[in-house]
Amino acid sequence: MSIGKSYEPLPFPPHQKRPELVESKACISFGPSLLAVATEVINVLLNKNQINRASRSSQESFSADIYNNLGTRDLHESTDDPEGTGQPTPNRHALHWEFRYERLLAFKEMTGHCLVPSDYHFDLELSRWVKRQRHQYKKLQEGKHSALTPYRVEKLQNVGFVWDVHELSWNENLEELRKFYRRHGHSNVPTSYPDNPKLPIWVKSQRREYKQLHMGQKSQLTPERIAALNALQFRWDRFHNLET
Repeated sequence: MSIGKSYEPLPFPPHQKRPELVESKACISFGPSLLAVATEVINVLLNKNQINRASRSSQESFSADIYNNLGTRDLHESTDDPEGTGQPTPNRHALHWEFRYERLLAFKEMTGHCLVPSDYHFDLELSRWVKRQRHQYKKLQEGKHSALTPYRVEKLQNVGFVWDVHELSWNENLEELRKFYRRHGHSNVPTSYPDNPKLPIWVKSQRREYKQLHMGQKSQLTPERIAALNALQFRWDRFHNLET
């Protein structure tokens, strides 16, 4: 592009100009269509910069709000003073944990529970964070080093966080079996049960776990679970009620 009167390159004939270019003695100017596109691009870039600045400002404000709202216990557990100055600064990992905790609260507000699916596509980072909390809790229960402090455990328990999803699921199925027992007077669930199609599958899996236990194999069936099922006259082999 050169300054001065415009000339069209071949193969355009001298009397025909490109629709997007207009002849000017001072410079080449853009026609209406191309000018509109350029204006739109500029506006998009400006808006994007404004959004990014607003996002950074919002994030910084959110971070400050979280740190300012930390209680005394959280201040002790969630800050660092590596230089020993007596003026602790926010711990990056602690603030990161608080961010994820706030997102968990938003999930609970929306769903009524804290059972974030492992494939929660709307926020996969939250799914991974929830999984890490359960893993850290397991390490804590085993007496191993864990990043899950008593303060964090208390915060999660206060909002109904489920540490063992499998235990929760087992207890929910046990309650369904109790309902069946109260209605029918026995716990021999038929293989086809339209009121709860999943219950026969669960009952079958308990018999399988019981068989594995008596064969000396690994089983999820604990003495407490066996006692709870026996209280419902559970038939372990469908034909004979085996005593433990």
